Parts: sequence; structure tokens; C-alpha cells
Amino acid sequence: VAIALLMPATIGMGASLPILARALDRGSLWIAVDVGRLYAANTAGAVLGPLAAVFWLFPQIGLLRTLHVASAVDVLVCLVLVASRRNAFAPWSAPQTTSVARTGPAPRTIEEGDALLLVALSVSGAVAMVYEVAWTRVLSLAFASSVYGVTLMLSAFLAGLAGGSAWASTALHRAARPASFRTVAWLLAGAALVAWLSLPVGHALPRLFLALHGSAMAQETTLFSTQFVIAALLMLPSALCLGALLPVAASVPLPERREVGERISRLYTANLVGSAAGAILASAVLLGHYGISVTVRLASAVALTTALVLLVRTRGLSGRQAVAAATSMLLLLAVSPGGGEMAKGIGFYTAAEYQDYDAAGIRRVMDAHQLLYYRDGPTATVAVHEVGGYRL
Repeated sequence: VAIALLMPATIGMGASLPILARALDRGSLWIAVDVGRLYAANTAGAVLGPLAAVFWLFPQIGLLRTLHVASAVDVLVCLVLVASRRNAFAPWSAPQTTSVARTGPAPRTIEEGDALLLVALSVSGAVAMVYEVAWTRVLSLAFASSVYGVTLMLSAFLAGLAGGSAWASTALHRAARPASFRTVAWLLAGAALVAWLSLPVGHALPRLFLALHGSAMAQETTLFSTQFVIAALLMLPSALCLGALLPVAASVPLPERREVGERISRLYTANLVGSAAGAILASAVLLGHYGISVTVRLASAVALTTALVLLVRTRGLSGRQAVAAATSMLLLLAVSPGGGEMAKGIGFYTAAEYQDYDAAGIRRVMDAHQLLYYRDGPTATVAVHEVGGYRL
């Protein structure tokens, strides 16, 4: 049912990026810069969309009219494009191909280089969604379950992707030269490491929330802004690295002559196929069987393994360096930088009866909670606390 409802519209959404990249093609040096800017603009719109819908359109005009407004915006964009360029739907001229000289370490064959980039983008999309699903579960412990909390989490994550893409586009423009396979590998490794380091942030969420929120508990706007900042602290570092991967991968020189739109669509498709697989894997398998902490560490280990393979296959690492990196990866999988279960923040301090408490008072209530039971499941995380004779 979801496929039947969503597929027609999302096919158009997915096709827009490679088509725009081809329409704006200014030569091989500018491909990645244009793709980075387009992807950043598209993702920035995806940040604003849920915020506008949930906080303004839904309560003001309802669900059905919100859908009508969004559809009207699409039609308006179409009309503006047609009016600004009469031949917007004219047949394309001869496809522009990209052929750039190889710089730095290179794969052993042309096909291998193309495959390595597709694998890297697929893995980045998969681990991004595993992180997002796991982090959403972590944040729901501190924010409680609400459409507002989920919207803020999603917007914070997408803001990181947009920022990473814009940052990569700017860096490539200033450097005026393409990136290398090594850059792709280090971005993957960086995303994995900062995601692993997000685990202690997850354990500290309730106290961090209170420290930022202060005494403005009754102010709804302050509550939502605090939640957004908390979500950004958890998600932003890794999302920045993952958002930079598409324009960086698009800039990597391969000696084949491939049409611009085709190359971008292959990379973008690989990234989104990985995203779909990662979301299903995280929700249906990893969280229910292994819990939040192990899920994040497994995703980080997969990203690091991919980065290591990429470096070895492109001769970016020696044998000794590869062994050291593999050892570090195993340690990453085995060791959790946080402590205990992430079940202290169950959203109780956002309830009405706690609005008159100051931060110290709420901390005392939190510290009085005794954890009796904890379980991460495929659809929910359940924690049972006892405090003052009550069980929650």
C-alpha cells in the first residue's frame, strides 16, 4: 500500500537531481560543485518541509489541504520553469560526457573504480539510515513520543546532510580540483567515528537537556528549540560527513567517458537504495535483536570496513597500515564509549506536573528513578522505572 501511494510522486522526486545536474552541466570541473549545491538546496527544503507542515500547516489548514498546498507548489515550480525557458521540455542536445585526467591513487581498473564509488555511496546511505533510526529511538527516550519530537529529529538530521553537501561543494569550488578515492574513504571513516562517539552523548541526554533548557520549562517554543539543539548535537557531526559524500564522489576522476546525468543518477540511486535497505535492516533486525548501542557500533564497523577496503584497493594504505586500521575497527565494534542503558530520560520532565520544578528539583526526581527493566524491541524501547512507590 505504501509503495502504491508513494511511488509515483517519489519517482519524480528522485529523477529531478540527475536531470538538473545534466541541465546545469558546465564541464567536468563543475559537476561536483553543481551537484553539491543542488543536493544541499534539495535537502534544505526537506528540513523546512516537515517543520512547516507539523508546526504550521497541519494545525492551521489540516492534512488534506496541506497536501493540496504541497501539490500546488510543485505545479507552480513547473509553470515558472516553463515560463522562464520555453524549450524546457525540448529534446536534449547531444549528451555532454566527462573525461578527466586521473590524479592521485587510482583503482586497478576503470570498472573497479566505478564499482567502488557505488559501493561507498550505498554503504553511506545504509549507515545513515541505521544511525537515524537508532538516534530517533534514543531521542524519543528524552523527548517522549510525539509528532513534534520526530519532526525535530528528522529536520536536525537532514540539516546535517544539507550542511555537509554545501560544505563539500564550497571546498571543491575553492580547491578547483577533483577529490580522490582517499577523500571518500576518510569521509566514511569520519562519519563512523563521530557516530560511535555519539553514544556517550545519548547516555547524557537527560542531563544535557536540563542544562540547556534551564528554567524555561513552560515555554513551548523554548522546549522545541532545545530539542532541536539536542538532536543536532547527537546527529550533526556524522550527518555532515555523510552529506558531503555525494558531491565528493561525483568529483572523483574516472577515465571513462560517461554522460553527466547518467553518472549522477547511478551514484544517487546507489545512495538511496542503501538508505532504503538500512532503514529496513535497522527497524526489522538490528534494534530488536541487538539494541541501540550495538546497532550504532555495527553500522560504524561496516562504514569503517568499507573505507578500509576503498583505501587498500586504491593503494591508499600499506599492508601494515591496513592491519592497524582493521584492529582499530574490531576494537570499535567491541567497546562502547557510553555506560549503562539509555533509559533515564523517559520524557517525564516535559509533563505538566513538573513545570514548576527547577533544574535541581528535576534532577533529584531523575536520580530517584530505579531501573527495573529495559528492552530495545523492533517497534519500541520499553523501560520500567520505580520512583517514590510508583512504577512507570
